[in-house]
Amino acid sequence: MTWLIIFLWLCIPCHPIMAGDITIEEPLNFGRIAIKDNNSLQTLRIRTNGHINKTDGIIVLEPGQPGRYFLYNFPANTTLDIQVLQPAVSTGFSGSSPLQATFILLPQLELSQYTTNLLGEVTLPLGGELTTSGDGQPYSEGNYSDTYNLLINY
Repeated sequence: MTWLIIFLWLCIPCHPIMAGDITIEEPLNFGRIAIKDNNSLQTLRIRTNGHINKTDGIIVLEPGQPGRYFLYNFPANTTLDIQVLQPAVSTGFSGSSPLQATFILLPQLELSQYTTNLLGEVTLPLGGELTTSGDGQPYSEGNYSDTYNLLINY
């Protein structure tokens, strides 16, 4: 079995053993939100079909969308076992606040296996769940981002 790790948000393919590439068609984006209550855990989930669920402590100002990643240069008609590798600490803030509250982001695949077509291609939908810290710390206005890895076995 061959393996390949791909960096999702940076879109930097790593080819340790065999070919396989990825193009970001649409990055996973949680949109523009406001946290009105961080004294308890609040969640926002974006499903791969674009449906959004949230708790009452989150206000959606601009809705986000699920990610879509185009995988190509894989063997034709091959089942890809795909797993999102979770980091220990999540979500950085693009500002400079050392006491910044953090989010926990969990990208979520619809399936764990995808089969490539005759050209060795498949589109991977990626939803996710964002959870606040729930520690009462405020969130600064700004952009929050994170990078996740995909482990692809075939």
